[in-house]
Amino acid sequence: MIKPIDRKGLLVILLFAVALWLRIYRVEILTSSSGDERLWLMAGVSLLEKGVPTAWTIEWPQHRWDKYWEAKNGVVTPWLDHPPLFALLVGGWASLMRVDSIEITNQAVLRFPMVAISILTIFVTWSLAKQIFNEQAAIFVLAVYTFFPTDLVASRFILAEHTVPLLLMLGLLVWLRVLKEKDEKKRKPWVVILSVVCFMAPLMKLIGVIVPMTIVMLAVMHRRYHIAYRLMMVNISSLGLYLLYAWFYGWEIFVGAQTAHMQRPQSFSHFWSFFTQLSAGNVYVTDPTMIIGWAGLCMIFVGTRQRRIRNLFFAPLLSISFFFVYVASVENYDWYKYPIYPLMAIGAGWIFYRIYKGDYWYLFFFLPLLAQMMQNSALILDQANRRFLMVLLYGVATLPVLLRKRLWFRQVFIFLLLLLFGWEVVWYLHMIGSACWLSDCFPVQFRV
Repeated sequence: MIKPIDRKGLLVILLFAVALWLRIYRVEILTSSSGDERLWLMAGVSLLEKGVPTAWTIEWPQHRWDKYWEAKNGVVTPWLDHPPLFALLVGGWASLMRVDSIEITNQAVLRFPMVAISILTIFVTWSLAKQIFNEQAAIFVLAVYTFFPTDLVASRFILAEHTVPLLLMLGLLVWLRVLKEKDEKKRKPWVVILSVVCFMAPLMKLIGVIVPMTIVMLAVMHRRYHIAYRLMMVNISSLGLYLLYAWFYGWEIFVGAQTAHMQRPQSFSHFWSFFTQLSAGNVYVTDPTMIIGWAGLCMIFVGTRQRRIRNLFFAPLLSISFFFVYVASVENYDWYKYPIYPLMAIGAGWIFYRIYKGDYWYLFFFLPLLAQMMQNSALILDQANRRFLMVLLYGVATLPVLLRKRLWFRQVFIFLLLLLFGWEVVWYLHMIGSACWLSDCFPVQFRV
């Protein structure tokens, strides 16, 4: 007999429905990353249709243009700048939708795989939060991720970096299952799934090495050395396959392209742009959710005594910070930040959950966020009225704390949280509604 869905279940279903609607709403809008989006589509379609990857590459002086089979206006054959798996994914979808050799007139259709990846990432992150904390805390994480302004903007772009947070969260979720299973036979299928995840991640884009690096680190910290060794071999095999692919199409071209990328200007300060440049996919947004997410993760480290949970966040954060310090280019492309988004949602969701449970001292973070989103929504344009409303909201939030009314405080906080999400939605819809259509902003010619 099927059990009836309780109120929490209905709320989860509603949040996923809202998350899907927000991400498919005019998904064709915003084209700040259209050049890189075309790159992946061109590479995938050409590889499927002609057996050779063709795409544009940045015209660095280090490139040996005479080595390419064909090079014209920055479009080269073969294109070996990045691994092929993500290109095959989006290129296969483009071919299936029959937009492989004509001008793109329906960007929405081409971006549907990114919507699917975004919803799957939210689902896996919610599932991970349930395993780490509890169902109630996971709902707060889900709510934050549903309305996360930065992710709402970024999730539409056809960029390989979106696959990394999905595989990272999936890897962490499966890792918890590996730790839980005591029986070797029952654990083996989960280790196989973990191996597949670690194998796929670097083949999406080399930033994907974050995933096997994280899981191997966790395996070593928990003294599962045989699993760590196995996953290291899997990662080596994955990178070896990419090298074999490069050798097949032209080793000198591959080395030249990678040398050109390595000689791009780098900066150790790029990591700190997490706190100083609140952007999404080269679209500027003022979204302090990112900073609150970092604070929430620090609170988790301080507040939990479980080594397993601390390690679960420490390993990916260390891997991501290493990537930013060692690899990230000085151009500060915002899609490099995508792997951190699920962790930011977990951190912010944890703070909101703790406020709901009575930890009122986090209000000093929450109320300025509320004020910022009120300003972003542009519903109240007069500065004096905005100040008056903000003073009123500060008073409403503080009064039950002063009177020690715990139940009243919860009710007030839920009201303020709904107000926050409402303003985030209004801001997002206003920004999308005022943006130009693809054909007006950036005429895209897509021929291979």
